[in-house]
Amino acid sequence: MKMGLITEVGELLDALKKHIAYGKELDIVNLMEEWGDAMWYIANYRTLEGKELTFEEHSIFDVYFYLSSKNNPDFNWYENAANVFCRQRSFEETVDILWGFGKNIGDREEMLRMNIEKLRKRYPEKYTDEQAIVRDVDAEREILEKNKNQDQ
Repeated sequence: MKMGLITEVGELLDALKKHIAYGKELDIVNLMEEWGDAMWYIANYRTLEGKELTFEEHSIFDVYFYLSSKNNPDFNWYENAANVFCRQRSFEETVDILWGFGKNIGDREEMLRMNIEKLRKRYPEKYTDEQAIVRDVDAEREILEKNKNQDQ
C-alpha cells in the first residue's frame, strides 16, 4: 500500500510539474483521479493496520499553504503542493497533506465516489491482474469527466 501511495503521489506531482514547468493547462480531472487513487491506498493501508481513517480539521498542508501564501502572494496552491510533496515526510504527514490537498481540487467525498465508479468500471466483478494491466482509460476518463461536469 505504501508503494502504491508513493506511485500516486508521483503521478500527482507529474501533473503539477507539467503545469508549473511547461505551462500546460492544469488537468483537474486527472488531479482528482490521482488524489482518489492515493486515498484508496491510504484507506487500505489503514484497514491492514486495523486503524480507523480519520483526519484533523487543519492538516499540515493547510498550515503550510497559509504560511507560504502569506509570505509570498505569487505562490499558488499547486506550487505549494509540489513543494510540500517534495520534502521528506512521514506516512502520517503524507496522509494529512494529501487530505488537505484534496479540498483544493474538489469536493473530497465526491472525488472518492468518482474513484470508486472508475474502479468498478475497471474491475466489474473483482480485481484481476489482467484488468489492472489492460484498461479502457478512455472509458474511465469519461466516467470521471461526466461526474465532474455534473458537480459544476
